Amino acid sequence: MNRKIKNLTMKNWNTWSAEEEQQYPFGKTYTTGKAFRLRINSKQICDDLIDIFNITPNKSLTLKPPILENEQLIKAFIIGLIDGDGGVNLFKVKGKVNSIEIDLTGTIEVLNWVKYWFDTWVPNNHYKCAKPKQSMNSKAYRYHVAGKRGIELWKILSQVNVPKLKRKWHKPLPYF
Repeated sequence: MNRKIKNLTMKNWNTWSAEEEQQYPFGKTYTTGKAFRLRINSKQICDDLIDIFNITPNKSLTLKPPILENEQLIKAFIIGLIDGDGGVNLFKVKGKVNSIEIDLTGTIEVLNWVKYWFDTWVPNNHYKCAKPKQSMNSKAYRYHVAGKRGIELWKILSQVNVPKLKRKWHKPLPYF
């Protein structure tokens, strides 16, 4: 399908959020975080999310790679995967942060697609090439890159101008 999602703005979105205090049986009261629900009332946008981005229920076990040609959209999609089912982690050696690990969980098809793009942007010259592996006791797969390659990929993806989870993407800022 050749249709493109254009001019999707907040006015097209129906969002709901809540932040409230909740008392638990053991006596402590906590403020819950914000929750957001996105309801899309446009059949065309819903069709595009399915046809172009392959968004489906239970995505960690069913998602297929999106049909994207624009590299910025590919990077944005991968950032969303990391925000949703992955992480950006710091590694320390002798108390000093010296590396970043980027990890993802998902289907073998999506993780092989991510690996293809990671290998394109920062070729893997190491003899032990990382590849997606099935997680223990799960139908999902896991893929991660670390070391200098992790740092370079983090730098590339950090430069993409899309919203990112600060708790994941800002951790390395003081170090790299």
